[in-house]
Amino acid sequence: MNLGHRRGLVCNKSGFTLVELLVVIAIIGILVALLLPAIQAAREAARRSQCSNNLKQIGLAMHNYHDSFLRFPPAFTAFRNDSANGWGWGVFILPFAEQNTLYEQLNPTIDKFPTATSGPLYELCQSEIPMYRCPSDVGPARNNYRGNFGTSNYVGMWGAHVDAGVHADPGNGMMYYNANLSTQHVLDGTSNVLMVGERAFNNKPWRGATWSGSRSAIGPGWAAVMRGVWSTNALKLMGTDVWAYSSLHPAGVQFVLVDGSVRLIPDTIDTATLLIIAQRAAGEVAAKW
Repeated sequence: MNLGHRRGLVCNKSGFTLVELLVVIAIIGILVALLLPAIQAAREAARRSQCSNNLKQIGLAMHNYHDSFLRFPPAFTAFRNDSANGWGWGVFILPFAEQNTLYEQLNPTIDKFPTATSGPLYELCQSEIPMYRCPSDVGPARNNYRGNFGTSNYVGMWGAHVDAGVHADPGNGMMYYNANLSTQHVLDGTSNVLMVGERAFNNKPWRGATWSGSRSAIGPGWAAVMRGVWSTNALKLMGTDVWAYSSLHPAGVQFVLVDGSVRLIPDTIDTATLLIIAQRAAGEVAAKW
């Protein structure tokens, strides 16, 4: 074979045709379309797992508090004739959640919840505590609707009621103001009663809870640290009740129960069952849920 013939062979070699290139691009597009939902699902599974771990830490801190004081913390401390309400449950369990330094700086056994918008206590209440934030939530670290205090995605279970009005009086659940409840008060069994659950921010600041408490906890502000359920309210990813339990997890809302276990409560749960597990002494145990 002579040199000229070899050069001809080299020149006749060709690359991808336009059709072949389009086919490759289409295949890549199909693969991305197939893999992207799986990647997103894996990421959400990791976020939900971290949220569950947050609730487990909260439940463990609650029980360590119970071991020390023979009772669970109240949702918040408050006095009807005092404009300065007390601290929320998120403060009381700080020493049992590796946050003792912050607890000592807040000094809740002496100082009252801050009503001013400046000062050392106010700045401390703006702290972001990862344990109180669900990684699936899209809300900011501070809630500008509630004094720019540090945001929380978890609120205590006040109990069940027949309507959705504002109820600051003692509830029939595990968390209400000035509560003094122990495991002995949970007549339906600690594995059957909800204690703390999620509430998503969803870019609506009045939804957002705060870990430290609320200036107006006796009024509508009590929803910053606790909430109840009623016959007109069901668990929804984004329900019409802006203060209802909710989440950005697919299919449900996570709760820590009185025994410290964490459950995903599906948003399809029937209202009758929800009303039972919201109470510490409903007099009956809910069927499978």
